[in-house]
Amino acid sequence: MDDLNQLQKKIRALADTVNVFKSEAVQLRVINLLLAEAGIEGGGGRAAAAPHVPAKRGQAAPAAKKPAKKAGRKAAAQPGAYAMISNLFDRGYFKSGRTLSAVVDRLRTVTGHEYKANECSPALLRFFRDRKLKRKKNVKGQYEYQQS
Repeated sequence: MDDLNQLQKKIRALADTVNVFKSEAVQLRVINLLLAEAGIEGGGGRAAAAPHVPAKRGQAAPAAKKPAKKAGRKAAAQPGAYAMISNLFDRGYFKSGRTLSAVVDRLRTVTGHEYKANECSPALLRFFRDRKLKRKKNVKGQYEYQQS
């Protein structure tokens, strides 16, 4: 009976040590290491099968690889914002001043392609830097882009 009490105390101490770690995978790894140290074979849990990869300080441990996606129907590729704005430029859309929001609306209504303002803004800036468009602020403080 005395041996049983000693064993229970050791198990409680072991449980306190293992429960310090929040991750179940880490807890299993610690138990397997302790059992291996004692010469007892581990339970063969998930942590025993996975190789130990220590995380760098301040970084999370590497995630398990996701299974490959099944080959299926691909979504139709949408042309980039620069290509679509270039198309508008070639058609003379910028002969009068146009704001970023007007360009986004035009692309949505005429071409049927949805673009966000943050996708179109770099393209307009590129046209401006290439001196194909000039820009000035309107009354509302927004840039209006117009053909040079």
